[in-house]
Amino acid sequence: RHSDMYRFQFDTHPRSSLQDDFLCLMESKALFDVVFVVGGKSGQPTERLGAHSAIVSARSSVLRARILLALEKLKSEKGKSTVGPEEAAASSDNSDTKSDTRSNVEVALPDFSPEVFRTALVFMYSDRLVPRSHILGRLTTSEMGLLMDVYKLATELRLVLLERLTASLIEGSVDQSNVIFALQCAYEHNLAFAKEYCLRYVTRDANYKEIVMSPAFEKLDRPLMVEIIRRQQAASGPSRAPSPDSADISPSHSTGPAHCGTLRTDMRQLLESSLDSALCDITVCCGDVSLPAHRAVLAARSGFFGALFRNTSSDMTNVNAAIGDIMLTKSVLKALLRYIYYDDTCLQPELALYLFSSPHYFSFSNSRLQSFCRESLETNISAANVLAVLESADKINAYEMKRHALSIIATEFANVVRLDELRRLEKPLLLDILEALGELRS
Repeated sequence: RHSDMYRFQFDTHPRSSLQDDFLCLMESKALFDVVFVVGGKSGQPTERLGAHSAIVSARSSVLRARILLALEKLKSEKGKSTVGPEEAAASSDNSDTKSDTRSNVEVALPDFSPEVFRTALVFMYSDRLVPRSHILGRLTTSEMGLLMDVYKLATELRLVLLERLTASLIEGSVDQSNVIFALQCAYEHNLAFAKEYCLRYVTRDANYKEIVMSPAFEKLDRPLMVEIIRRQQAASGPSRAPSPDSADISPSHSTGPAHCGTLRTDMRQLLESSLDSALCDITVCCGDVSLPAHRAVLAARSGFFGALFRNTSSDMTNVNAAIGDIMLTKSVLKALLRYIYYDDTCLQPELALYLFSSPHYFSFSNSRLQSFCRESLETNISAANVLAVLESADKINAYEMKRHALSIIATEFANVVRLDELRRLEKPLLLDILEALGELRS
């Protein structure tokens, strides 16, 4: 609006690596604990696709139910039959299901195409549907058909976000050159939203004549031809049917709630919800504090945990999360897990100070957490709490934060000198304060 003023500020923090970290874990084929046997219907070949039960179950309630059912079946059959060494070796030949020594739970999905399910897996790990080059350019007919297959799979898995992404991409790619193919494909896949959108696109006055006269129209199924002609004849003037942009693309489910979360919200629910405790396979410990977690999530986000789980026995149930000699409190450990699971960066100063050096110790992908810790401390530090920050920074060897605290003490020394905490400081820290005062005066 006229005379309104807006302020724009660039983000100075490193971008989130949440999506990249989970996708890299999937592509590394490490620590798989579930194998989806996809395909096989009507004599089609099957393909074994490895995945991580915690991540997949967090994204799809349907797959979570099938994984839990397979786990219960495996437990009930355990001890009744043993697998020989030859069978075990044969089952590990498939390169797409190789992981560690952990036994993989198998879930059969005969109604899905391997290519389509692989596309859905990439989305579940990264919230990404197709490569950027495909989005920027026009989709080919094969890619259009793939997207419709993905949309149909998303409705069965109750992934509403994936449905909306595919629907938006399909609609945005429809033009006069491919609308007939898209209409035929939607008709064969029984996708009402895509069929309705294409029919409205064809029957628009600006498109109808050119599309009907095209060679592709001659190959269209007879029921679709009849429907197009009847719609065009029934339409009259401005009171005709709504434009394609008004087509309802909202999916409808016969049973169960719709699942419409992003990767971040789903991973937050995985961490906070007790419903997924059945899939927790590791306990993060620090002193007397212990919290349940998931190996795959920790390994995806932390190079430290990834290397640890790849090189230790799968029987390990506890992992130490202490930062060097620093024992984390329960609140600090929860804040660390919140960042690992869903990139939470809302940190109080008392938490930020302990997590300041964690990116280097746990080998995160970048220094995003450290950047937010520094911002939280610099924003909330004052003369009243600067001595506590100085002591804690010295204790955990956070040298940058220690220098910042010393500079504030030197600047606000007239107020700091009145604090009782100053008299209880150790001699080395008092010498550091004197040195900082000398540098300020010089």
